[in-house]
Amino acid sequence: MRMIRNSIINWLIKNSAISEENRELYEYAVYSAELLILPVIMAIVIGWLAGSIINGVLLIIPFMLLKKYSGGYHAKKLSICMIISTILLTAMIKLSMIKLSICDIKPLYM
Repeated sequence: MRMIRNSIINWLIKNSAISEENRELYEYAVYSAELLILPVIMAIVIGWLAGSIINGVLLIIPFMLLKKYSGGYHAKKLSICMIISTILLTAMIKLSMIKLSICDIKPLYM
């Protein structure tokens, strides 16, 4: 991830879009964008593999809001965070796809 971030920043500096003085600021901005986009991409991929992209996207939106405003567990490395998040997201998408008998309500007119 760091290599991708650095290549983006280097490309921006090379094309005179930003100055070298602001490198650290833009590194943080690209890192923040990664943290915003990665969960959505993960949810789409896991949802696709599980057979329901809609469940993945609908599940990740409240998760992202909750994570942003409530804090929670912070792993020391991004890779560990991604592994734990992937496992939890996969489990929750699968759980959301289970049809419970409680949800199978028959219409009154039958």
